[in-house]
Amino acid sequence: MEFEAGQQVEVKMKEECFQGSYYEATIISQEGSFLYKVGFNTFPVQDVLNVNQLRPLPPQIPTTNLDLHDWIDAYKDDGWWTGIITGKSKSECLVYFPSTGKEEPFPLEKSRMRQMASGFLLK
Repeated sequence: MEFEAGQQVEVKMKEECFQGSYYEATIISQEGSFLYKVGFNTFPVQDVLNVNQLRPLPPQIPTTNLDLHDWIDAYKDDGWWTGIITGKSKSECLVYFPSTGKEEPFPLEKSRMRQMASGFLLK
């Protein structure tokens, strides 16, 4: 898949302390066959990344359908972190993060259904 300058994407972080997270960024330019220069939206950093670290922004899915044991993304520290719902109330869910081994409460409005990129189609 090709991205265009100005397009909003999510970057899959590979650094050890960020594994399991995605951060929103903007495509600045294409730098080669599989390389793109991006600027992160939540911190003042630009980087050249391989296309396999990029995906289009996922569609918004209402969080009213989240259930116990669903894989979700929870928004914390300016990025989306993958976790599993281990408890739920009307306004928040308890999320276990495999990347850190921690469990934390999150408001439903800061959570979203986990969507995997498959051939750049989010499902």
